[in-house]
Amino acid sequence: MERSFTTTTEGPISLDLPHGSAHVTVAKTVKTATVRLHTADSEGPSVDAIRRATAGTLLGLTVTVPDLGGGGGGVTVISTGGYSSVSVGGGTVIVNGQRITGGQISSGITAHVTVPPDATLTFRSKSADLYVVGPVASLNAATASGSIEAGVVGTLTAKTMSGDIEINAVTDQVIANSMSGSVVIGSYSGQHAALSAMSGSLALSATPASSGALSAQTMSGDIRLRGARHLNPSTSTMSGRVRP
Repeated sequence: MERSFTTTTEGPISLDLPHGSAHVTVAKTVKTATVRLHTADSEGPSVDAIRRATAGTLLGLTVTVPDLGGGGGGVTVISTGGYSSVSVGGGTVIVNGQRITGGQISSGITAHVTVPPDATLTFRSKSADLYVVGPVASLNAATASGSIEAGVVGTLTAKTMSGDIEINAVTDQVIANSMSGSVVIGSYSGQHAALSAMSGSLALSATPASSGALSAQTMSGDIRLRGARHLNPSTSTMSGRVRP
């Protein structure tokens, strides 16, 4: 099952994908965005969700995929022996990316997103992973148990509960928070950075071009800041270590 959404107007791109994975590719040859939703299933909740997905194209492109797993409830992450399961209320369980709703196994939904250079992206999810290939001007992403990975980002706002945040480079500013996942910024040349976690580790490598305030706070994870002495960083950890 597959369905595509596109727009003829330039503007921000927003994707709300409760479960599955999203793969964003920056293409120099396009001026507007396209979102393609795909599932290997021929029937079931993923197929129903794709059929009921909606798109707004008044300014840019906004695609919303409904969560058909049942209503309400929080997110519980259970990890044993290298396997993870996520209970997302309403009788939905996710085991290694496979979604089980009412005893029915779903292969999930994959979103393939193509955007122009210097795009502005917003992503919301419960358990989906996000992968961004190519430079974007802005990325605002939040997911409960999914991970967030991207290449070069101008302005980054990222939040996860148990997923990791890994960004190759940030050129303007970054605010990143994870409850139990790690936050890694490979190269930082911006003017403001705030990293925080409860039990995850924090790592950032600053370039000489970076300036402004830099803070890193964690409860039990380690903090590693490289090349950041000229920023006079503010660090705080209760049981972890602060390393250069």
